[in-house]
Amino acid sequence: MKYIVSAASAAFLMLAPALAFAQDSNSNTQNKTEKTECQGRFNDAFESLPEKCKAELQTWTMAQADTNVDVDGNFVVGAVIPDTVTIVNVPDSDTFGIAMVNKKRMLVNRKDRTVIHVY
Repeated sequence: MKYIVSAASAAFLMLAPALAFAQDSNSNTQNKTEKTECQGRFNDAFESLPEKCKAELQTWTMAQADTNVDVDGNFVVGAVIPDTVTIVNVPDSDTFGIAMVNKKRMLVNRKDRTVIHVY
């Protein structure tokens, strides 16, 4: 009886990490799917992004460090931000960047520095 219990315990100890890994692998795959649903979409025109992707972009933008630059003028959609303002690249995007001008966070086109959206 003692040997059976020891053998069963040893088998469990050998299988437990594999079972835990299998469970982690599935949940990681599921999390990756959730995180990458908008991946590849951030090169589309802002107006054509699904609302979920716009919300994801806004959440990411608001979480970035404050890099405010005070500049004369009112920056609205279509305005061009000056070269003195730092643009932070949006991950997985060749198009979008964010900037903070006059305490407003803005989504900008990195190529021509035009404001696409003001948060």
